[in-house]
This record gives sequence, structure tokens and C-alpha cells, in this order.
Amino acid sequence: MAGLTGNERTTTHTLNGAYVGPKASRAPPDHRTPEKLFKGLSDLFGPFDLDVASSNENAKCERYFTEEDNAFFQDWKAENVWCNPPYHNIKEWIDTSLIQYEKGNFSRILLLLPANRTEQKWFKKAMMRSSFVGFITGRLKFHGPHSMKNSASPFASMIFVIGGSPIEGIGFLDRSGMIEEVIQ
Repeated sequence: MAGLTGNERTTTHTLNGAYVGPKASRAPPDHRTPEKLFKGLSDLFGPFDLDVASSNENAKCERYFTEEDNAFFQDWKAENVWCNPPYHNIKEWIDTSLIQYEKGNFSRILLLLPANRTEQKWFKKAMMRSSFVGFITGRLKFHGPHSMKNSASPFASMIFVIGGSPIEGIGFLDRSGMIEEVIQ
């Protein structure tokens, strides 16, 4: 979280035996959430008061955790949590989100994840525990130092809302976070 000192940061980078900290990165992690999408989702589901998977350069909330803070070993005390995690360890992000929710650390979390991994176990777990699942029409353009200029993501994206939600079911959103259609 912004403001942690070096003494408060963990040096442990494992969760259930798998690397989850800064050394786990397989690809450059700084794929920034498009601002228009974040604003639309904030208007609908927020405001968000904690970003659990960010950097100092791309944080979407005033309070945030960086890789060095290692969100897996923090309490996510907030009302509404935002999470656009690195995609190499999604299972750990889903598992930790559910643990944090069950501990009562937040009321709602919105996770922005790839929509092309439906065969993986985390996908079913997230689907079954979400109050709303939204498929984003079209492909997002993530921005950041490792993004190719004007290039869209190679896959579609979706959101999972765990916890209370003003909208329930499965639906479709446009790239600005506006609801296109909801299937109850």
C-alpha cells in the first residue's frame, strides 16, 4: 500500500508453494487499465478505494498495493476493491480475493481478467462466486511502457464482481464500462 516502509514489506514470494511476488513475472506487468473503462466501471460499481494490483505509475486508487507490497500478504481493508492483476497467476488472485471477502475485508471487488481462459479451474470458481460477470465487447487497448502503440489486446476481457453488486447476472459491457445488456 502506498506509504508502507521497507520494514513492513514482506520478502516472502510464495503462496501454497507457488511464486506470487515480484520474481514471478513472466511478462512485463504494466498493462494499464484504460481510463475510460475504469471511469465507467467506477460510476457503475464504485467508487473504488483500494487497487490491489498496481504500480506507483498505474494505480487507479489513492490507496494501492505494488508488487513490492505483495497484496497476497496484506489485508484488503476497503469498501470497494479494484483488481487488474498480472495474468500469469490469476488463480492466486481469485483465491486471495475470495479469502479476503470471506474475512469481511471488503464489500465488493471487481476483477478485470482475460475472457479466453474458460477451461481453467479459476474461471469456474470465479463464475460461481460472482454476483455479476460482464463480458467486454471488443478488445481493450491497455497502455503502458510495455504496450505497443495503438494495439489492442490479443484477447477479449471480462469483469467478475464478487460481493454486493447493483447489477446481478451475466451481461455485456462496452469498452467504456457501460452496460449493453444483462441476462438475468
